[in-house]
This record gives sequence, C-alpha cells and structure tokens, in this order.
Amino acid sequence: MIRKRATDTQTAGIGDELTYTLSADVPVYPEGATNTTMYMKDTLSSGLTLSSTADSIVVKGYTNAQDTAGTVLEKDKDYTVTINGQQIYIDLTYASVKGYAKVTAEYKAVVNEKAVVSTGSNDNDYKYYFSNDPFNGGTYEPGNDHPDDKPGYGKSEDVVKVYTYRFQIHKYDANTTTTNLAGAVFEIKDSSKNVVDTVTTDANGIAAYTGLAAGTYTYKETKAPTGYKLDPNEHEFTIDSENAVETTTTTRTIEYTSVQADAKIKTQARDDSGNLLYVDADGNVSTTKTDDNSAAYVKTITTNVVAEGTEGAAADAGTYTVGVANKPGSSLPTTGGMGTILFTMIGCAIIAVTVILYTNRKRTAGSAK
Repeated sequence: MIRKRATDTQTAGIGDELTYTLSADVPVYPEGATNTTMYMKDTLSSGLTLSSTADSIVVKGYTNAQDTAGTVLEKDKDYTVTINGQQIYIDLTYASVKGYAKVTAEYKAVVNEKAVVSTGSNDNDYKYYFSNDPFNGGTYEPGNDHPDDKPGYGKSEDVVKVYTYRFQIHKYDANTTTTNLAGAVFEIKDSSKNVVDTVTTDANGIAAYTGLAAGTYTYKETKAPTGYKLDPNEHEFTIDSENAVETTTTTRTIEYTSVQADAKIKTQARDDSGNLLYVDADGNVSTTKTDDNSAAYVKTITTNVVAEGTEGAAADAGTYTVGVANKPGSSLPTTGGMGTILFTMIGCAIIAVTVILYTNRKRTAGSAK
C-alpha cells in the first residue's frame, strides 16, 4: 500500500534541501461504506526542517502505472494538510481520489544544525493509514484526533534515512607529536571549490565541522599556529560510511541572525519540537513572536570537540579525522634575520665599489692636468 520516495537512504550536508515524495495506493471501498478514512503521516527528525508550507505541498493522483505525469489535486477539496511541529498529516478525500490507482505528496525539507552524524541517521518516518473496516464508524474528519494505530485501520510504513558526517583535523607539533597546537585556521571547500566553512583548532589541537554529505572535499591551512610554519598545500579527502568510522563527542554553539541573506541555512530555524524560532537585537531566541523580535535564521555553527573516541566505534560513528603536523619556525623571513643581513651586505658592497671607482676617476683626471 505504500511506495517510497526517490531513495530510502542518502547523504546530505547542513543547509541542503531535500525533496521527499510520499506515495500510497488508493484502496477500493464498497458502495455504502461509512468509513473511508485514508491519510499520510510523515514525522521529521529534529535534524530536518520543513521548508514547504501547507500551500506548497504538491499532491497528485495517478490513474495507472503508465501514468507518469499525474494530475495535480486541489487542496481543501481533494485533500487537507495539517502541519504540527515536525509532523505532517495529509488527509485524502476518498470521493475525490477513488478514480486513481495511487496518490503522491511532494514536499521539501532542509538538513539543519541539529543533524546527527553517520549511523545516528536523521530519519524521516512515513506511515500511511487507511480504514480496513469500512462499515464500522465514520470517516475521519480533519480537526479531530487522527486514529493512527487504533483497531480498524490498516497501516503501511517506511523510513528514509539521511546521513551526514563530521570532518575533524588534529593539529600537532611535527617534532613532539603529543604537543597539540591551537590557533591553526583551515578552509574547507567542496568539490566545486565553494567554501563550506572555516575552522580553528582549539586547545586540544582539534578543529571540526559537522554536516558534510558523502563526497570529496579539500582543506587548506590559511593561518599557522604562532611560532610554526604554514602548510601552503591544499589537501583532498573523501568522506563516506567506509572511512568515517571514529566516534567523537561534541557540543555545538549556534548563532542566530534575523537577516536571511547572512544565514547559513535559509529557512527559519525551529526548536526540537518543530516550533519556529525568533531572535531579538540582543541575540535572545524565543518561540514567541513579538514586536521586538524577528524570524531567526542559523548564522554560524561552532563545533567543539569535548572527547575523542577510537576507530571502529559503532553507535555514533561518523567522524573522519586527519592528522596535520606543523614544524616550528616562520613562513616569512624574520626582521633582522639572514635575509635582511644578506641584502644589507650586498648593498654595502655596491656602495664601496662605487666610491672606489669615483675616487680612481678623480685621480686620473688630476694626473691629466
């Protein structure tokens, strides 16, 4: 009774918008049936933010397997949409859809700052409910409590898993590998050379970014720790479920903005329950809209590593770590160093030769008189 969205498993990065397509076969109820309830229920994890509205969800009916285009159905006539936090209900009117073999509903959601990594997938739980006792009771009416798992209703279900990964840099002294280096700045780019983020190593020598889709990326050191040489090379890495096998415990600090253009995620932020967030001029966040605040958008996400696990961890593995060594020294000539001394010596030699030539010329000219 249920067909799935485009893929049941996929990877995405924070800020990526995903398209979900819910699909359900239309049952055939006999004439005189009193209970023709049929509805879709989709529950998004806290790592996904619904970006579609009730009006922008597209519902279509398909007459048979050869019908690939479908017919767009009319909201509030052929179906109704109820959005309650992280849950979407789409109630179908049997009289309107009984001529179709199946019905689909398409909507969009964005991977947000609460996304968990790897095996801790960001699940999208879809259930399709329909009456399997058509002469018992009446058809569900929107506005009441949905019957869900009550007796007399059939259910088909599926889960879409969206995976995202964490990339971590461990910076240390090349001569004493147990010396961690803080203050190194790295720029992470995707395969199209777009900057994903800039991260800085902490006191443990760790810089991390959470929220990468599987794929190939590069990182480059743009600022070395004080007293160390800069690595000018760009390094490539590939992250996926095969190599993101370490476990890390992290905390994330979120900075919000009311300016959508400055935001990392362009959809309005929500709390864990799916309530919209608002931010005032002082950065205070609330779920209540007032005259002093505006829609909140995620501006920055700072990841702090508080513990590091080992390879092969299963429960929440999903971190790919690279070690980067720095050699002590300076990337540029130091003031007063050998470079400066050498140029000074060459300059003095040129001046000395000039003086000698000038003196000899004057003597020659005097002798000629």
